Amino acid sequence: MSKPSVPVAVDEEVTLTALRLGYQGEGVGKHEGFTVFVNGLLPGETARVRIIEAHASYARAKVVTRLADAPERAAPRCASFAVCGGCQTQHMTYAAELAWKRQTVVDALVRVGHFPADVVERVVEGVNGMDDPWRYRNKVTLTAAPKGAGFVAGFVEEGTHEPTLQTECLIRPELHDKLVEALVARLNHDGIAAYDEVTGRGQVRQIRVRSAGDGAVMVVLSVVAPLQQGEVIAKAIADAPLALGRVVGVVEEVVPLARGGRRKSNDASRVLWGACELRERMAGLDFLVSGSSFLQVNPSQTEVLYRTALEFAQLSGSETVVDLYAGIGTLTLAVAQRLTDGGRALGVESVPDAVRDARRNAERNGLDQAEFVLGRAEEVLPRLVQDGLDADVILLDPPRAGCRPAVITAMAATGAGRIVYVSCNPATLARDLALLVQCGYELKR
Repeated sequence: MSKPSVPVAVDEEVTLTALRLGYQGEGVGKHEGFTVFVNGLLPGETARVRIIEAHASYARAKVVTRLADAPERAAPRCASFAVCGGCQTQHMTYAAELAWKRQTVVDALVRVGHFPADVVERVVEGVNGMDDPWRYRNKVTLTAAPKGAGFVAGFVEEGTHEPTLQTECLIRPELHDKLVEALVARLNHDGIAAYDEVTGRGQVRQIRVRSAGDGAVMVVLSVVAPLQQGEVIAKAIADAPLALGRVVGVVEEVVPLARGGRRKSNDASRVLWGACELRERMAGLDFLVSGSSFLQVNPSQTEVLYRTALEFAQLSGSETVVDLYAGIGTLTLAVAQRLTDGGRALGVESVPDAVRDARRNAERNGLDQAEFVLGRAEEVLPRLVQDGLDADVILLDPPRAGCRPAVITAMAATGAGRIVYVSCNPATLARDLALLVQCGYELKR
């Protein structure tokens, strides 16, 4: 049987109406029954679009002329929104964005997890949005690339590896804007070149900026080879006048690359100036965060997230609670804070620096109920079960890939009565929840 032909070709223009939003906020329409994804098009909007990619089962297109606007359309606040890949949904109202995020979870549970639609509508609650969804990120990673005699550092342009030139970014603090501007100017002044993926020349690959609520900032320069005069450059960065904060540390992270961006060997890092950690207060606790450790990037919503997770956990105080993928122990310690003498909070984390931070944070906050184990969840949890672990509650916050099957099996084997799963990827969440149901659990909230 011959395959059906693709009804569109690259550079062809067609007229279509967006029926829904896709996973990345793009409009999804049909042309002669064929799926077409269009960035920037909202459900109900009709546009003349140009095909930029044509594949066997779908195509991608760009808007040429929008013929009708949806009531949910909003004017983007950022001048770079049309080209920058840092944001996807500034063209819709915030209320519409929250509704789309909820629907993304609903769709994943139905299509990937194969849960009944009526069950999903019942268990998926409304989205707890922000009062002010701007300038919230405490960490940004900017790509560096050559530009003229110097270089530019920013979020990459949609569909490319090229960073966008922008002096202001509305999802990072104003402090970051000023610091990045001063940092790039200093590197240009000292003749430090950005890494070029094509030629393999240049040194600076990425710039990471992380800030804390007290205005302290840490800068990480990701380079392909150690910087000459790195300490001098770092001191100059630290001395840059910042009205809204202060640089407390500059770290060099060496990531050797072959031409084309492939890693040649393991990373190595060194502190060029100051300290390699920040102090942050969250959920009523004090935390030390080192440069390589993970911390949620939205501080105010992290408080909401953890408060919700603890509400779902329904702790009485005497439980044994296991926190998988524990990071620096933020959620583990928030649990430990609510336990009595009979309770126990056990965090499992695979990054050595994060476990070190977690143990220091437990001591810093006087939480003897918390302990941390170094290792991968799929290796540590089965071993703990074999050693007789009897858990009451399990919390987990895995990476985008979700859980290995061994983790799902081991969670069920602990006998935990409640599992609270924090996810950054609805598709892998839905897959893992379906497996947990197969192990005897029920989807409740």
